[in-house]
Amino acid sequence: MKLEEHLVVSWTMHEYLEAVQSDEFYEKVEGVLEMDLDSLSPRLREWGIEMTQTASSKEARVRQKHYLAGGSCRYMFEMTADTVLEVIDRALLSSPDLELIFRGSIGPSSMQIVNRLIATFKIDGVVSWLPVSMYVSWRLMLQVEEEELTRICSKFGTRSAAVKGTLFELMFFKEVQRGLRLTYRRKRSRPIKARPWESRSIVFFDPLQLKISLPTTSVCFRPISELQGGYDAVIVDKDAKRAVFVQVTVAEKHSLKLSFFLDTLRALGIPAGLVWKVEIIFLIPRERMPVFRISPVEDCGALETYGWKKGEERKQAKVACLTLN
Repeated sequence: MKLEEHLVVSWTMHEYLEAVQSDEFYEKVEGVLEMDLDSLSPRLREWGIEMTQTASSKEARVRQKHYLAGGSCRYMFEMTADTVLEVIDRALLSSPDLELIFRGSIGPSSMQIVNRLIATFKIDGVVSWLPVSMYVSWRLMLQVEEEELTRICSKFGTRSAAVKGTLFELMFFKEVQRGLRLTYRRKRSRPIKARPWESRSIVFFDPLQLKISLPTTSVCFRPISELQGGYDAVIVDKDAKRAVFVQVTVAEKHSLKLSFFLDTLRALGIPAGLVWKVEIIFLIPRERMPVFRISPVEDCGALETYGWKKGEERKQAKVACLTLN
């Protein structure tokens, strides 16, 4: 008997959004896409997760639930958000080992039901096993020490850029909670270590939904959608009038698409002018510091009203790496 192996890859955000364009299909799944934040928020808050916006459009509902469901179409279209939380939380209790996620070799018959936590993606011909959703990534990040996260990044980061990027991003958010320590690249002198930042709570938000109220304390906003372009986080200090966008990347180069930053500043209600200081940081692995470059730069002049000189944006953006003990 001849057998052929067939790889079933996980769903992407693009595929979810394409699916709900069918009105007939959307009517069937609309009920499970709803997320009742009044009931979910207390459970999510236990793990430091704040969601303050209720999705209105079907696209916004998909983006919001994708935080929990990730690459699992069953989680997205067959289960309510409450059920997804219960299934994932049980799986995390049974297999709290982050390394097993990236190994991707535990089957459904195992007592460690890791398969409920894994997403499989094929990118540029390379198969990668990743945490199924941002929620799973977040929970796993909370329960491992920085040293363990660094070890796993070294062990599995060479498999693919996707795996390395996911792990590096987890390290960044863990550092945000502890107090971010950065080393900045300088053109004609040695890199300089900056003073540690204060630890910050992380709030998930959808910049496509307007009218986001700024909290009184300094926070790190994290886009809830994996399709968010331009940045992975924006750290906002209302008292200091400072907004710092951070793009986490393991690549040798990355684009600077300025319109994304402008849209988010407007969504956050940060006024134009020179009262607020707006910064953009590309956060890269230490080994990339000598070679990393920003290219291309798009939408030049988009941030002129926030103090960014048109044509000089590449020079104004900063490049840094994490300073780890």
